[in-house]
Amino acid sequence: MKLSYRSSYNKLITKMEAMQQRVPRQGIRWAMDNAKAVDQSCRDHLETQGRGGTPPPLSSMTRQIYAKDGEPDGSGIVDHLTLEFRKRGDKFYATLGIPNGKPAMIAKVQDRGTTVRVTEKMRGFLSARYGIHLRQETTHINIPGRHFWERSLRRGRSKAMRELKRFFREVTR
Repeated sequence: MKLSYRSSYNKLITKMEAMQQRVPRQGIRWAMDNAKAVDQSCRDHLETQGRGGTPPPLSSMTRQIYAKDGEPDGSGIVDHLTLEFRKRGDKFYATLGIPNGKPAMIAKVQDRGTTVRVTEKMRGFLSARYGIHLRQETTHINIPGRHFWERSLRRGRSKAMRELKRFFREVTR
């Protein structure tokens, strides 16, 4: 039995040319699908952990503020999430985020949590506006993080890698 290297080489070239045609189109679809999945995961997490779903227990301070001002409508950070797709040259970009400014700062605090130092001005505001009288020894207020970015990105990354492996198996057929 003889092996024909010329025939194998020609088959390889044909297969690579076909793959070269499919990769950009399917790669864009892969990027769009996975960016949309991460976006949806973020939105779902914010809705279930925020006012729109089953929230974690509220602090007594938060309950007092809501009693005075009413609860937020649940939109908050979800309304500021943006998902953009663009192509620059031969590269395709899918970007999920929150524009800079106050919403981005609030999202960062919601995601990571923070500790706020209590000033005399804050103490006076909380007392006058909401009737919240902080003890003199209270020097900080802790805001726990909800970790919606981290959780959503971790889930999205593992799903995207599974899809990418499937994608390459499909493209190299």
